[in-house]
Amino acid sequence: MIGRFGVALLASLLLSGGALADPAFEAFLPRFRAAVATGDAAGLADLTRLPFLYEGKPHDRAAFTRIMPVLFDAPVRRCLAAARPLVEDDAQVVFCPPLAFYFRKGDDGRYRLDEFAADGEDAP
Repeated sequence: MIGRFGVALLASLLLSGGALADPAFEAFLPRFRAAVATGDAAGLADLTRLPFLYEGKPHDRAAFTRIMPVLFDAPVRRCLAAARPLVEDDAQVVFCPPLAFYFRKGDDGRYRLDEFAADGEDAP
C-alpha cells in the first residue's frame, strides 16, 4: 500500500513527465502565461531576467517591453498557453517550435524567463 507521500510523489512524477515538479515553477508559470496572454509587457519584464539578450544585444526593461510583441507573437502565445514544461539541466524549458524558452531560478530563488533559443530541431 502506498501512503499519502507516495501518492503525491507519483502524481508529481506523472504530471511533470518524469521529473519532480518544482512548486516554485508551478507557482510562476501561470503568472507568466497570464502576462503573455494579455500582452502585459510590464508584467513580463518583471518575470524576465534583465538585461535580456535578443538578436545578440542586451535589452533593458524599456527595450524588452518594445520587443515583447515580436517575440511573443500570436502562435507563440497560443503555444505558451498550453505547452508542458520539461526539465533540462538547471532549467524548466517550454518548447514552442522553432523556439525554446528557458526559465531558471535566480539567486533570490525566484524563476524568471532567462533566455530563448531557436531550438526547434530538438523540440520533443
